[in-house]
Amino acid sequence: MRKSLIAVLVLLALVLSADDVLAKKKKSLEDIPLVWSPTTEMGEVGAIDLTGLYDLTIAVGALEDNRDRPELIGRNIEDEDKGTVLEVTTSDNVAEFVAAHMKTVIGDLGLEVLDEGADVTISGEVKKFLCIEENVYQAEVLLKIKVARGDETLWAGVARGSSKRFGRSFKDENYYECLSDSLLDAVVNLFKVDKFREALVAAAAE
Repeated sequence: MRKSLIAVLVLLALVLSADDVLAKKKKSLEDIPLVWSPTTEMGEVGAIDLTGLYDLTIAVGALEDNRDRPELIGRNIEDEDKGTVLEVTTSDNVAEFVAAHMKTVIGDLGLEVLDEGADVTISGEVKKFLCIEENVYQAEVLLKIKVARGDETLWAGVARGSSKRFGRSFKDENYYECLSDSLLDAVVNLFKVDKFREALVAAAAE
């Protein structure tokens, strides 16, 4: 009797485990839209010296996206040791999303953003835009940035942002929040780069 009970419990555990894996597979996060959903408040980003920049107008130009898989924005590797990796993909244009919300963050810093006729234009390339979920969600955004005035390049470099959080497994909102916070972090970190700010200040003074 005892052996039969143990066998039933083991079978039940196996069924529940299989159901859990199947549930994850059924909850597809393929071709989802990109959603701007930062949890970081601008008051939490720390001090940024924007002296000399408030009279400057800034445009954010088109970004390139030459990643191997432009649609890939996330991976769940919780069960990688069992041969299961779940991908998160989007049907939206990541480069356009990044450019649009670079404008959002720059505007939230109190600077003037124009679509055309600006003093300087920030453009570049999306090098990384990915959230990995294992025990926690961890996202990283890496941008190659160029600041130009007309045909003249005033500064070139990189902007990097990251974010980490706990959350329920394989939920789109957690990917959205982590990626949004990482992009916000990348833009804020860009404005903390001395040489970048010096290039903008010099442009504003002319």
